[in-house]
Amino acid sequence: MQAAPVIKSFLIADSVFQTGDGKWCVIGVFEKIYSPRFPCMHYTLGVFMKLADAEGNYSVVVELHDSSDRCLARMSPLKLHVTDRTAELDFGIQTFGLFLPSPGVYFLKVFFNGEPAHPDIRFEACLVEGSPV
Repeated sequence: MQAAPVIKSFLIADSVFQTGDGKWCVIGVFEKIYSPRFPCMHYTLGVFMKLADAEGNYSVVVELHDSSDRCLARMSPLKLHVTDRTAELDFGIQTFGLFLPSPGVYFLKVFFNGEPAHPDIRFEACLVEGSPV
């Protein structure tokens, strides 16, 4: 079985997309989501990754887990074909309507062909100060 690629960088943002000329746009980078109440819906969330040491075919899945390691959401799988192990690869995945049941720590877990990549990507959901739950 081929080894999982190395994640060199990972950004969480409101919007991640590629332009017609191949440039990646990463808009609204964050590590915390603020809401006046929970549960809440975060309407758009994208992830941008730079990979190294990849070669072959990969099915990439990103899952949202809570601090108890329960899977709350799964982004649509992405298929990658990498022919040059020495090249770095950039890609993004966008999702919509991410449900967050409560304030706290959440993790984005990345899987390559079903195998987990490390480390998990941490972010927080926070109650806006002075707001009731």
